[in-house]
Amino acid sequence: MTAHTIETASRNLHVLNKYEKGNNSIPVFVRLIFLRIGQIDTRAEKFQAHVAIEARWFLNSDNDENKILSTLSMDDQFRLNNGEIIKLSKNFPENNWYPQLFLLNIGQDCKEEIKYTIKKSNSQIQIREFHDVNASFYSKFDLHHFPTDIQELSISIGSALFDSEVTLDTDSNRPSGINREAFFDQQEWQLYDHVQTRTKFIKGFLFQNDEDYSLDKPGHRRKRSILTIACHAARRADYFFWNGYFLVFLITTVCFSSFAIPPNGVQFRIAIACTLLLTSIAFRLTISNALPNISYLTLIDLYAIVSIFVLIILCIWHSIIGTLVFIYDEYVNLKSDSYWARIDRRIFYVLVSLYIIVHIAMGIWYYYVPISRKRQMKELDKHYRRIINESVDKNRLSIGSSSNGATKRELIV
Repeated sequence: MTAHTIETASRNLHVLNKYEKGNNSIPVFVRLIFLRIGQIDTRAEKFQAHVAIEARWFLNSDNDENKILSTLSMDDQFRLNNGEIIKLSKNFPENNWYPQLFLLNIGQDCKEEIKYTIKKSNSQIQIREFHDVNASFYSKFDLHHFPTDIQELSISIGSALFDSEVTLDTDSNRPSGINREAFFDQQEWQLYDHVQTRTKFIKGFLFQNDEDYSLDKPGHRRKRSILTIACHAARRADYFFWNGYFLVFLITTVCFSSFAIPPNGVQFRIAIACTLLLTSIAFRLTISNALPNISYLTLIDLYAIVSIFVLIILCIWHSIIGTLVFIYDEYVNLKSDSYWARIDRRIFYVLVSLYIIVHIAMGIWYYYVPISRKRQMKELDKHYRRIINESVDKNRLSIGSSSNGATKRELIV
C-alpha cells in the first residue's frame, strides 16, 4: 500500500472515529469519474465535461434503516440481503436524509440526472447517490507559463448542510478517475492520468439565509466542507513556439542586420529598426487576443516585451551614433577604421553577446521550471497507476476470498 493510500485511509478512519465519538456529522465518501472532457476554453477560463459523481454513506440509525427497508418489496429485500444493489425511488430525498450535494463551479448549460441505490455491505446498509452531469465548469487558469502551461480542470462539490451534519471526503476504496480516450481537444492539450483531491472548509455565513439566524452570533464556528476533484492538462506548445516565439525571434534578430549599414546612414538604420518595432508590437497584440484579460504577464508576453526593448535599444543606439558622427564632422568622410566605426562595431558585439546570453538563460530557466513541472505530472501519473493497480488487486483478492468462502460453506452443507 502506498503512502497516498495510507494517508487517505487514515483520513477516512479519522472521520469515522469522529462520528463514533458522538459527533453527529455523517461521513460521505465521494468519487468522481471524468467520462468525457470536451473543449478547454482558455479565454473564458472554462471547460466542457461529462462527469459521473458517486457519493456513499452508511446508515447508523435503526430508525432510518427500517424506514428505508419498509419502502422495499419483499423481493428487493431478499436481493439486498444477498448483496445485490437495489435502485431506490425518485422521491427518496423527500422522505429521507441525504447530503444535499451541489457543484460550485458549474455553468448555466447544465444537464444533470440524479438517482439513488441501496446496498448491504458487511451487515451495514449503504446508500449511494449518483450524479450524471454534462455541463461546462469554470476553473481558475494559471497562465504564468503560457504557452507551456499546465491547467487544473477542477470540479468543486459542496453540501448545503453544515459540517456538524455532513463531512465530505474522498473515497479511498474507490479512487476517482478519468477517461482519456474520450478527450476531444487532443490537438491542443495533453491530458494526464492522475486525479487529485483536496478538502477544505468554508465559513457558514457565505451561505447565510433566513434559517441561519444563529450565524449572526459572534464566535460561531459553523462551516461547510468543500471537496475539490481535479485532473490536469498540459498545453501542446508547438503552435505557439513556431508562430509566437520563433517569429518574434526572427523579427528581433533581423534588426541586427542594420549594423551592416555604415553609421553615417543612420536614417536607413532607424527606418529598419522602427519598422521591425511596429511589426513586433502588432504581432504581440495578435497573440494577446488568444488570452483572457489577466493582470499579469505570461511567459510569451515577457519574451515579446524583452524583444521590443531590444529593438528600442537598437533604435536609441542608431540615433546616438548618427548624432555623434554628425557632430564630429565625419558624416561624409566616415572610414571603416575610424574611431566611431570601431565604437559602433564594439557595441554590436556587446549587444549580440547579451542577446545570446539572455536566450541561453531563458532556455535554462525553461528547462528547470515549466519542463520540470511536466516531469512532476508524469511522476504523479505513475504513482496514480500504482494506486489503481493496488486497488484492482485488492478487489480481486476480496472476490477470490469470498468465492472460496462460499465453496467451503457448500462443502460443509
